[in-house]
Amino acid sequence: MSLAAALLGVKATVFMTRNSYFNKTQRVLFMRTYGAEVYPSPVN
Repeated sequence: MSLAAALLGVKATVFMTRNSYFNKTQRVLFMRTYGAEVYPSPVN
C-alpha cells in the first residue's frame, strides 16, 4: 500500500496491530521508506 501511494503521489497512513508493529520492524521500515506514516493500533 505504501509503495502504491508513493507511485501515485498520495499520502498513506497505516495502522498496524500493536503486536505486528513491534514484531515486524522490517515491514514498518519498508513502509516508512516509501513515505507512509505507520502507527501501532491504540487498542491491544
